[in-house]
Amino acid sequence: DLQLKAEGNLLRISGMRPDQSRPSRSKFLLMEVHFGYFETSIELPSGYDLDEARALYENGFLMIEVPSASGASTKHIQIESIAGQ
Repeated sequence: DLQLKAEGNLLRISGMRPDQSRPSRSKFLLMEVHFGYFETSIELPSGYDLDEARALYENGFLMIEVPSASGASTKHIQIESIAGQ
């Protein structure tokens, strides 16, 4: 579950990573994958057109394309998903 918001020159990425069930016999010392809510922000330099931004989620990776242009506004960006993701 991902959400992407554009506010001025700031991109906010947030979502919820569900806790995956693990067999009770799993033995590990360290688990580097964290579960639960997350949020991060990326500040873009001026001169990018967030109205034309695109986002694609594929194989666990989120790719965001923001073309350069003048002016910025606030916009929710739809995230496309490849089948089976």
